[in-house]
Amino acid sequence: MTLAKGETKLPQPSSGEINIPTWNDELYLEYHRGVFTTQANHKRNMRDSEEWVLNAEKYASLGVA
Repeated sequence: MTLAKGETKLPQPSSGEINIPTWNDELYLEYHRGVFTTQANHKRNMRDSEEWVLNAEKYASLGVA
């Protein structure tokens, strides 16, 4: 059960137990809203990357026949 799937009621622990979330792999932030930074190089790289992805999608759509 996760909040990402829209579930608002998470399972309650048994009486006398404490419910502590644990992760076995990378931490996934369900509500991240982008990248905030003051680093100009990073911002430029992000803009370039977004443009490259859009161009790749355009070229891929032209290649499908």
